[in-house]
Amino acid sequence: MVLTADSSYHPSRVPMTKMLDDIFASATRMVRGEYTSLLLFGSYARGDPGAESDVDILQVVPSHRASYRVGPFAFSAYTARHLFRMAEHGSLFALHLVREALEISDPGHILSALRAKFVYPKDCKKLRVELGRALRLLDVDEHGYILRWQKYEMLAVYILRSALYSYAYDSGRLSFSLDKVISVLGRSELGPLVRAAGVGGPNFVRFGQLAKNCGDLLGVDVVNPCKSADALIVDSWNQSPLTIILGLRLLRRDERLLSYEEFDLSEGAIDG
Repeated sequence: MVLTADSSYHPSRVPMTKMLDDIFASATRMVRGEYTSLLLFGSYARGDPGAESDVDILQVVPSHRASYRVGPFAFSAYTARHLFRMAEHGSLFALHLVREALEISDPGHILSALRAKFVYPKDCKKLRVELGRALRLLDVDEHGYILRWQKYEMLAVYILRSALYSYAYDSGRLSFSLDKVISVLGRSELGPLVRAAGVGGPNFVRFGQLAKNCGDLLGVDVVNPCKSADALIVDSWNQSPLTIILGLRLLRRDERLLSYEEFDLSEGAIDG
């Protein structure tokens, strides 16, 4: 069966080999615009998807374009140049691809080149410093939270998840399955919080718990000295590119939520 954008069929409901055949055929059919490579990554590439898992597709494009969704398929668009730069900086997203990606269509051998160019970082301390700076965006009053509650909760999850991955890397136990990382780091209490985020309507108490856990992980107080996200973005110019990127995406009017790989748009966030 080939998936369609409005199909109620979900690939996690079929055996693995049939599932991959369906995904590969459907991704090739649903992709929008030009590409030089299509790669499957995430839970379907690992073989541990859940019923609600996205089908994560990397679309290598000749020039910059926005990422997009088609049904359960989440297409993340990157140029090869950007991916190679990320690999040379030891980005965790690039490592995710290096370790787990499966080729759907890769005539230019992008995946093998990415593996050859990847530089393993010594540790992720610099990334955690950047995450700690971006954490200040979560200092918001209840009124401000309600205005864009899903974006605030997804930002908190994004920072939390990135911090967990970074600690797992430093401990030599990195997995890109969040459940496994939570387990190996002994932070089982975070699972329900992460799963509840962004669904069921705004909950300022839940958000506060997410933000506090982010701060505890990073050893940083969730306090914005600039008092507003706008002012923090301006204050972060030339100091914290991650804060600028995440802050602008938090405040913009469209409804697009953050996907985990986007922290790697901040070059040099990991210490090589």
